[in-house]
Amino acid sequence: MPPASVALACTFRVIGRVSSAPIRIDGVRLTQNWISSSIADVLAPNSVKDLETFALLSQLVFIVARAREEVPLQAVERFGDPQRVAKDTAGALIHAYGKLDGISRAWVLGAMIRTSALDPIYSMAQKDDDKLVRIAYLLYCLTGADDPMIDAARRGDDASLRLVAETMYARIAGVSATQ
Repeated sequence: MPPASVALACTFRVIGRVSSAPIRIDGVRLTQNWISSSIADVLAPNSVKDLETFALLSQLVFIVARAREEVPLQAVERFGDPQRVAKDTAGALIHAYGKLDGISRAWVLGAMIRTSALDPIYSMAQKDDDKLVRIAYLLYCLTGADDPMIDAARRGDDASLRLVAETMYARIAGVSATQ
């Protein structure tokens, strides 16, 4: 996987600065070949580009889920059953997430789109001991003010996690962080 200095480009006042060059994710033309090769890339990641691909594949899973609710997704229907494409893609992403290093897991949590098909990834993130993953979850993946990660971080011993949790709770619940 890429070195630690490449992935998570955020500044955390309480734990110091982590930075990297900006990452731009360009759109792609959705083809069966792209889907197949992208799944293979995320299952055996070896560059930052593979993390970008992970984020793009999460979009595909989300779009197919939304297509069921709204209009049929013609781009995916060309390849057969859209639900099967989404299920296979989600399964690959869930498997690939477990192989990533901590910084890459944190970056992916911030870059992928939230969809219930990827809930196992969020479950893994909730149990992760990596501090950056926990911070990324608090910043990007909370389900609401009652998310168990907020409570765990607010009660925990780590001051930086507590601060992030308090701040996110205040934003979500609409209360002052100083209360």
